[in-house]
Amino acid sequence: MSRKEKVAWFIAGSGVLAFTVLQFLPVWWFEPSTDLINPPVLTAIHWNSPQTADMMERACYMCHSNETRLPIYMQVAPLSWLAAQRVNAGRAHLNFSEQRASQIAAEELVEVIEAGTMPPPQYLLLHPEARFSPNEKAQLIAGIRATFAALARSPSSSGG
Repeated sequence: MSRKEKVAWFIAGSGVLAFTVLQFLPVWWFEPSTDLINPPVLTAIHWNSPQTADMMERACYMCHSNETRLPIYMQVAPLSWLAAQRVNAGRAHLNFSEQRASQIAAEELVEVIEAGTMPPPQYLLLHPEARFSPNEKAQLIAGIRATFAALARSPSSSGG
């Protein structure tokens, strides 16, 4: 075996070893935002239709609820760390599992969907089920507005 081949095998072996060690390294000890847990669901938005609920779950709930289910490929470090940081940041901004409807700015939600900033493009690359046609996006926005309008008219409804 030539020197180049030995170096190549050493580098490949070191890479495999490092990747394996990463799977068992509890990085959240050092960086808490990389720990992803699903706390209990405290509130639930009662969407105006099953279609709106389904679309919200596909496009928003992965990062904005306590019902996150990472696909198997996102459970592998370091992707799992990145996913946890993104989910935790998303939950800190908006969490459908913890915030009451009265705490959610519905028009802000509509604005980010209309602008195409939510769901973010990198999320759509890995989750094509969250990519909506213009008609579906309009249906989702109408559903969000109808849901929050109905909740605003119903003082007895907690929205959660």
